[in-house]
Amino acid sequence: QQLIELSPKGLALGFSVWTDDRMIEETQFNLNSGDIVVFYTDGAEEARNKASQSLGHAPFCDLLNRRLLVNPKASAKDMVHEILKEIHSFTGSVLASDDVTLGILKVL
Repeated sequence: QQLIELSPKGLALGFSVWTDDRMIEETQFNLNSGDIVVFYTDGAEEARNKASQSLGHAPFCDLLNRRLLVNPKASAKDMVHEILKEIHSFTGSVLASDDVTLGILKVL
């Protein structure tokens, strides 16, 4: 398994006036059977625990790798549920300061 990160330039939908220099950059890549694509908002990496520490990019990527490799045949819905459960385990009872949006696309 290999993790490939894509971080297109630009702003997400609905956050700004649409001008050519602010449009989100298009990225193309080929997907193969068995590939898993994870979409998430910054709230996933920025989730904070009681000590006010954020989860962070590298730990979030580690979390993704662990969860996706544990049971790669799990449904996308179950994968999302398990990843969100781990994020909530990290944050404990701390209220989120930002939303966490997570989606998974599995290529059959």
